[in-house]
Amino acid sequence: MATARQYPVNIAQMTQTNDATLAAAELAYKQGKQLYEQGTAESLLQAIAKFEQALSLYRKVGDTYSGQSLRSSEAFTVAHLGKIYSDLGQQQKALS
Repeated sequence: MATARQYPVNIAQMTQTNDATLAAAELAYKQGKQLYEQGTAESLLQAIAKFEQALSLYRKVGDTYSGQSLRSSEAFTVAHLGKIYSDLGQQQKALS
């Protein structure tokens, strides 16, 4: 019976954790996009770090969250990483 009472709390805690993780992923993505748009070599390197952070956080949340698919968010993030590596002349990294 104690386990049944704790279960909703655990779900609520997981939801709060996922909310914070998703918010952090979206912030990192937005920052990466802003850095990418600056277009300097230094900002592109900083954008890579932000996009990699966003990708890790999106994957931590999982494929779906509150009924929405996060796969497209992951895909856009990976696409940005590929474009940056291509812009920097690192074709093999861009492909991977």
